[in-house]
Amino acid sequence: MKTKLAIVSFLVVAMVAVFFVPISSFAAVTTSGKYFKDVPDAYPLSATINALKDQKVITGYGDGTFLPNNSISRAEFLTLVMRSLNKNMTGSNCFKDVKKDDWFAPSVCYAKTKGIIKGYGNGTFKPDSNINFADASTIIANAYGLKINALKKNEAWFKPVVAALSAKKAIPVTIDYVEKKISRGETAEIIWRLKNKVTNKPTKLVASLVD
Repeated sequence: MKTKLAIVSFLVVAMVAVFFVPISSFAAVTTSGKYFKDVPDAYPLSATINALKDQKVITGYGDGTFLPNNSISRAEFLTLVMRSLNKNMTGSNCFKDVKKDDWFAPSVCYAKTKGIIKGYGNGTFKPDSNINFADASTIIANAYGLKINALKKNEAWFKPVVAALSAKKAIPVTIDYVEKKISRGETAEIIWRLKNKVTNKPTKLVASLVD
């Protein structure tokens, strides 16, 4: 009987001890990334994202996250691309919806003066709209001066720029179709490959994306 009571007492003490372990003790074993708490070492694109952080291309958010799976706006995408080229960017009021005090104005307006972007027929750039792969391909192919073949008759307008990226093996395998809204992580991967001339990673071929 005494043995049973001793066992019960031990279990009760153990359970109480578990419930009263400080939360910080569990937090200490949480996996976190080198720079961003939502980009742990096990994340598929962690090396890419960390490399661009080292190269001062990306900064992340104030709460210590990068949100790699989130979509990226046209203004954000263009800014990262231009920053990856280490350009000294200036300019403002180059589109109806790009004003002097907008944080992205220097990147957008510099890119416009260099012929990297044109915007839309109504004089806007739509900086807050999430960008799809086709538009992203156009911007980054122009920015990096990739060889873009002339558009052939009855050919989709985006095929030459997608082909240019494909030739550089710069299309992540997660890109399934050209209209896909690309993520922040995919953006980092494309920029990293082009900036650092990486050609030994799995890539999508233009034939799998464009007829």
